[in-house]
Amino acid sequence: DEGYKFTADGYGINSGSELIFYADGKKGEGSTVICGGLGNYLCVTPDNEVGAHDNSEGEDFIFHYEKIRPMVRNLENGDCITLRAANQAYISATEYGALNANNYTIGPWEVFTVLTEGDGRYTIFTNGDKYVTDEGHGFAANSDEAGISEHMTLELFGEETEEEGTIAIRGSEGNYLSATYDGDIESSDSVRGDSEKFTYTKSRPHLPGLQDG
Repeated sequence: DEGYKFTADGYGINSGSELIFYADGKKGEGSTVICGGLGNYLCVTPDNEVGAHDNSEGEDFIFHYEKIRPMVRNLENGDCITLRAANQAYISATEYGALNANNYTIGPWEVFTVLTEGDGRYTIFTNGDKYVTDEGHGFAANSDEAGISEHMTLELFGEETEEEGTIAIRGSEGNYLSATYDGDIESSDSVRGDSEKFTYTKSRPHLPGLQDG
């Protein structure tokens, strides 16, 4: 059926709206079937294949849904951005694959390229030709390829202009990237406060040796 574009990753269905659906096959509170405008029901097979059928019999058609925050809308594929943390420092990706938030000036390592995945998620590419990845227990910038662990959801807080907005970065494991006031990058299971919120600002690409000005 026409309308939202659905994709499946780890039994998850992202509609690109404010709901995310998990194909767990369990009936109960917060579960539903999804019927399109043409009368077909959405299903996800155990092989993560998305399909449709004219009936909704079987666990492949049962989804658990969860409301999520609105996602960013003004970032396009290939946009360069900086990410300023609550301590007013910028997130940096070091050449050794670590992330920190302790630099107050903008250089090449503070500029990231966002690549859209076409379903509301992004990958975040660093100046060191690495992807930011959700390692489950934390975040790093050490991946050579963009797999499931590198797919991020950028949840919006407040208003978004054409040039900037306040976001939370949710990894593939469901945890949020968090920056302590000492500049350490950690993982949080929820948006508990300002430590999980970042101001993104569109930037031009930076070349080594050049300073922002």
